[in-house]
Amino acid sequence: MITGKDEFKKKDRIEVAEVDREKNWLYLKDGPQHKIAVANPMHEPDIPRFNLSPMPVHYSNVQLYIGDFEFPPLEGETEPRILPVYATRVQRTTPTYVKGLGRYVFTRYAAATSPALPPKYDEDGDRVRIEIPWPESKPRERADPGPHDTTAEEALKITWVPPAPTLNPGLHKPDEPTPENKYLETAGADPSQPMEHFVARELSSYWSRASRTKRWQQREPYRLVRLERAIRKEVKQSEAYADGRTYKEIKLEATWKFDRAEEERWKRKRGKKIARKMRRHMSKKLKKMDKLNHIVLKPAKNQYIPPGMNVIDEVPYARAQSEQVLRKSRGKGGGTGKGKMRN
Repeated sequence: MITGKDEFKKKDRIEVAEVDREKNWLYLKDGPQHKIAVANPMHEPDIPRFNLSPMPVHYSNVQLYIGDFEFPPLEGETEPRILPVYATRVQRTTPTYVKGLGRYVFTRYAAATSPALPPKYDEDGDRVRIEIPWPESKPRERADPGPHDTTAEEALKITWVPPAPTLNPGLHKPDEPTPENKYLETAGADPSQPMEHFVARELSSYWSRASRTKRWQQREPYRLVRLERAIRKEVKQSEAYADGRTYKEIKLEATWKFDRAEEERWKRKRGKKIARKMRRHMSKKLKKMDKLNHIVLKPAKNQYIPPGMNVIDEVPYARAQSEQVLRKSRGKGGGTGKGKMRN
C-alpha cells in the first residue's frame, strides 16, 4: 500500500483476498478493518460489542508486486542489493476470448516500476517488457469420503448381471427380408449400387412448387417460339396489305391475338376434361344402378319396404335420366368451361 495507515504501509506485501470490479475496490488479507457495532438489547456479556470487517481499498492506493530483483550496490559497498519491485503502471495485450476456458485471456506487463529497473534488450535490439505472472490457482481440496459417500471403486463394481435368455429359439423365427428391404440396405452400404429408375419422379409431389416451376420452364421456350412465329406471320400480312403500321404496333397486336388464342385453347382443353369427368361419373352411376336392379336378396328378417314406395318404378326412371345425360356429354365435341387449368 502506498497510502493509508502507517502500520500497513510499512508491510512489504499484503495479499489480495477479494476484488470488486464494479467499484475498483480490493479487500486485503490482514489489511485495514473497520468496526461494526453489534446490537445487544439483552446486554449479554458474552456477545462482543463490535465486529471487525475488512475495509475496501481503491486500486489507486496499492501497487502490484512483481518480484525481487538484483540492483547494483551503493557507494562504498561491494555486494549487490536484492529489493522488491512494484509496478506503478500496468499495460496489457488485447483480450482474446477462449471458448474452452470460458473467459478472456490476456497478458500483463509492467510499464513503470518502483524502484526503476534498468532496460533490457533482446538479440534483435527490441526492448524486453517485464511480464507480470498471474497468481496460481489452488486446486480444490476434496473432503475425505464419509460413511454415506460412495467411492469411485465402489461405483465401478459390477453388482448385478442380467440373466441369460431361456426362450425357445423355435418360438420366434425372423422373417426373411423382402427384396425391397435388401435393396435399401445394400444401397445405403454400397455407394456403387445402381439406383432404381424414376425414383425421383415417384417420390416427388407432382403439385409441389418445384415441380410446377420446372414444367413451366420446360413449356416457356416452346411458347416463345410460337409467339415469335405469330409475330412474323403478322408482319408478313402487314407488308402484303401495306396498312402502314409500325413494327411496335404489329408486335402488340400479334401478342394480343396470341394470348386470346392461348386462352381459347385452354378453354377447349378444360371443357374436354370436364366432359371426360362427367362421362366417367355417369358410367359409375349406371354400373351402380345395374347392380341395384339385378340384386337378389334372400328372404330374411329386417327387410321392410315402406308403403307407397315403388322401387321398380323409380330405379328405371333414374337410369333413363342418367343415360340421357351420358349421351349428351358424349355428343358434345368440347366443353365451354371458363376456367383455365395451368400447371
